[in-house]
Amino acid sequence: FLMIRRPPRSTPLYSSAASDVYKRQVLTGSVNKLSDDQKIGFVAYGHRTKGDCEDVEFLVDIENGSKDLVTQSITKIKPLGSTPLAFSVLQVIEKLRSTNTKATIILLTDGNESCNGNLCDVVKAAKKDGIDFKLHIIGFGLKEGDTEQLQCSATSGDGQYFDAANAAGLSEVLDQATNTTVDDPPGNLSLFTITNGNPIEAYIKFYNSGSTNSIKAVRTYKDTAFVYLPAGSYDIEVKPLDNSDLNIISVKGLEVFEEKITHKTISFDGSKLTVNTLN
Repeated sequence: FLMIRRPPRSTPLYSSAASDVYKRQVLTGSVNKLSDDQKIGFVAYGHRTKGDCEDVEFLVDIENGSKDLVTQSITKIKPLGSTPLAFSVLQVIEKLRSTNTKATIILLTDGNESCNGNLCDVVKAAKKDGIDFKLHIIGFGLKEGDTEQLQCSATSGDGQYFDAANAAGLSEVLDQATNTTVDDPPGNLSLFTITNGNPIEAYIKFYNSGSTNSIKAVRTYKDTAFVYLPAGSYDIEVKPLDNSDLNIISVKGLEVFEEKITHKTISFDGSKLTVNTLN
């Protein structure tokens, strides 16, 4: 569970225990990609006492954390099964309240709430109280029907829910989430991807027009994806994730404006075939 803010502001990183070495390596890799002057805090839950629904520990202080301290702490975590999502997020929110700090929170979990808490209600109440944070949630290996509460929580926290099916997917969505901070304005570009009239999951990269260096990426999850881009012209590359037989689509010169939302529906339907019978 990570909390990110761009330097020179302090940044908490809050992470659940990874259950195997691959997840630890992926999490460590994403942390190492952050800038050197990024302040990071690290919190773990369900890692000290089996079955304890209040087992939450701030391993690295939010005010003076560093990438090295966080990566060292990641290697020491041993998950014991409990998943007190609501209680653990509440502890982090209360830390933000008491220190008058704003941050992006990234919650990484491979399980649903197991301690009768309601994470969505916790997030809604904190937003109503004026706590300034953005919440992203990454579900690792969760079934589609088990994510409703997590999606509600991310939406209520002005963030996104990301699904990671494996270690490679975890790395991808962690990189996306750590590039979206509490200081980003609301999305001014919405994107929806379809094939044969049905929603399709796609991975979309953004480039300044004429450039080959990607500046941002987003995943649609068969839903409308929102992203903020400064006003200007962009090229986008849309990669389908549901069907390998669909080709990548490129869109050139997409105009984005500061004061209004631009919407683009991208269809993977290549053409229509018209048949005329002459005899």
